[in-house]
Amino acid sequence: MFGCLQDAITYGEWYNGYGTAGMGNAASSFCMKVGSGVGTAALGWILDAGGFDAALEVQSASALTSITVAFAWVPVITSVICVICMALFNLDKYYPQVVADLEQGKHRMDK
Repeated sequence: MFGCLQDAITYGEWYNGYGTAGMGNAASSFCMKVGSGVGTAALGWILDAGGFDAALEVQSASALTSITVAFAWVPVITSVICVICMALFNLDKYYPQVVADLEQGKHRMDK
C-alpha cells in the first residue's frame, strides 16, 4: 500500500508539476487514523445492531450473525474492493517514463 502511495505521489508531481510528497504522506496518515476510528466504531455498530451483549454467556442468533458479518463478511468485502482497486492501478505502465522525466527536471506539461 505504501509503495503505491509513493508511486502515486511521484506520478502526481510529474502530472501537474507540484511536489506534494509531504502533503500526500500527511493526508495518508490522517486518513489511516480516521479510518481506524471509524472502523472500530463500525465494529461496535454492527455488534450493537445484532444485539450482542458481552455479559451473556450464550448470544442470540442475531448477535452471532452480527459477529459473522463483522469478522468475516466485512473483511472479505473490503479485501475484494482493495484487490479490484489494485488491479485497476495501472501506473506501472507509465512509471519508468515518469521517473526518467523527473530526473531530467521535466513534467508532463513540458512535452
